[in-house]
Amino acid sequence: QALVNGVISVSSQIDISRSMTIDGGRKNITISGGSASRIFLISGPGTIAVTLRALTLTDAYINDYGGAIRSEFESLTLDRMVITNSSAVGGAALYYYGSGSAPLTVLNSTFANNSSEFFGGAMRLGAGTATITGSTFTNNQAWRYSNSLGGAIGTWDSTLTINNSTFHGNVSKGVAGAIGDYELATTTSITIRNSTLYNNLAYGDDVGHGSGSNLYHVSTSGALSLSNSIIAGGYADDCYTALGT
Repeated sequence: QALVNGVISVSSQIDISRSMTIDGGRKNITISGGSASRIFLISGPGTIAVTLRALTLTDAYINDYGGAIRSEFESLTLDRMVITNSSAVGGAALYYYGSGSAPLTVLNSTFANNSSEFFGGAMRLGAGTATITGSTFTNNQAWRYSNSLGGAIGTWDSTLTINNSTFHGNVSKGVAGAIGDYELATTTSITIRNSTLYNNLAYGDDVGHGSGSNLYHVSTSGALSLSNSIIAGGYADDCYTALGT
């Protein structure tokens, strides 16, 4: 790692395999992948808990899932994080694969200008439980394919709860401009409370139904719940839901 002009640049990913908190405090710490490397890989025995707090992660890149952060089967908390300008096949800011005992918690964080080829411009969620509160997703995109999904968040068989958050200007070349679950998912549940999804765009659909510019939910048995939220201003249908409840 090298420190230049207040930015820590990494040439290879930082592996985390034990419980820890990395806290930037008030030091305005930025960690850059230099458009060539993932920043954090979190992978342990399935029993660790990691908190990343008050850091800016930028310019991460991986030809895989999880550009800035990849976390598998471990509890992860992102608190007051800023993740920007990162790229991956999917989940350019974060790829999270968890379980009920290894949840993802996101608090008061910002995800902006991240780009994935296919699944989850900012986040790809696979299994597990994720709760996002007080956070902003802006100008993220899943851009490459006509079946790309989730300009901001793409999820598969997970339980996702979003509170007091804003999604704006996110784009999918396929479906789910802001938030959506994969066509073959069976148990994805999405709950959105006191949040705003507006002016997100989904340009295409190769499966013959709605695109869901702001929200797309087709899980066969997972529930969709919306309360005290605004969904508006999408390019195509603002909200597409089918199959589930």
